[in-house]
Amino acid sequence: MVVAAHANYLDAATRVPSGALRHYMWSGVNLFFVLSGYLITRPFIAALYEGRPLPRIAGYAVRRASRILPAYWVVIAISLLIMRPFTATWDGVVSHGLLIQNSVPGQTYTVVAVAWTLGIEAAFYVLVPLAALALLRRRCGTVTARRIAVIVLGVWIASAVWSWLATKYGTSWVGGTPDQALSDAGDSAPAILTVNLPAKLFLFCPGILIALADCTGFLRSFRLPGTARGRGLMALAAGLSWWAGAFIDWGHSTALSRAVRDELFAVAFSLLLVIAIRARPWRSPIARVGASIGVVSYGLYLWHGITEDWLRDLRLFPPALGGATVTWLLATVAVALAGLVPAAMSWRFLERPMIARAAGLGRSEGSRTRKPETAAVSSELGWEVVAADLR
Repeated sequence: MVVAAHANYLDAATRVPSGALRHYMWSGVNLFFVLSGYLITRPFIAALYEGRPLPRIAGYAVRRASRILPAYWVVIAISLLIMRPFTATWDGVVSHGLLIQNSVPGQTYTVVAVAWTLGIEAAFYVLVPLAALALLRRRCGTVTARRIAVIVLGVWIASAVWSWLATKYGTSWVGGTPDQALSDAGDSAPAILTVNLPAKLFLFCPGILIALADCTGFLRSFRLPGTARGRGLMALAAGLSWWAGAFIDWGHSTALSRAVRDELFAVAFSLLLVIAIRARPWRSPIARVGASIGVVSYGLYLWHGITEDWLRDLRLFPPALGGATVTWLLATVAVALAGLVPAAMSWRFLERPMIARAAGLGRSEGSRTRKPETAAVSSELGWEVVAADLR
């Protein structure tokens, strides 16, 4: 979805006029955060609810770092050497390398523009185990589902309110900043306030609540997604929720409309996530095909910005056939295909070996692991590991 959104800007012919469907393809970012809320927190919520020890923090940190950092650092190096050798600054390179670019004024989009989501994701990776440890020490044992739900709902409300206030009043709070030229989804407020974990944490909360429902067994007892008809109704509701969010915000975007839009998008993707969990797609014959696509999706996310710039610099624009929409579809295919080659090489020669090495470290500590390339089709949660890389 994000590749399709960025393909909108490959050439003037693909971005004017831009319909709502094309414009809001960037909502794939919202889907990614909902998925991450479910995937990252589920092991911790299960441990808290069942009174078991929390996942090993060292192993958790090694797995997360090995999954995202090596490939990301390679893209930073390539971006500096090829695309921005004379414009990057040391504070931009260091902040991007440490994934703190969203907290440094003016650096959110400088080196690897698409990586602003990784900065938020990395902060979430740090927050989850710290919050679980704090909650466990406070309760000294099992934590009730009700308490977890109340905390998550409180965080959801507080973050949504902060996001709205930062978007509406951020400029008056901190004045003009360099990162306002390219801010999140058209916001005029400084990105340092709107593109950061406090302002985006509410996007993770639906996934966290779904993880809680899954751990407590509530999700399994929920009858509606248990039938094909029920799943169809939920999919229809998800589509209507997404279109409602786009309709509210399209053409007259304000701080309030963006807040409502993001909530409706979150509802839509949460419904789809519930359908996927109950449908158990990893048991489908096409699961291996989906896994093959999923394992290179992180590389495509990282590389498509570079390949798009490369196509633009070479003036390899798609032909203007059948109007702007068809041209946009051709641009999406062009950007995706150009990015697939480096993405596949990144997976084969860098990402998969690093994941395997991290898994080996886990085995040396006595933890239970699986082969990374087969995890997506060998366990009930494996398909979600692949889905976690969607951008």
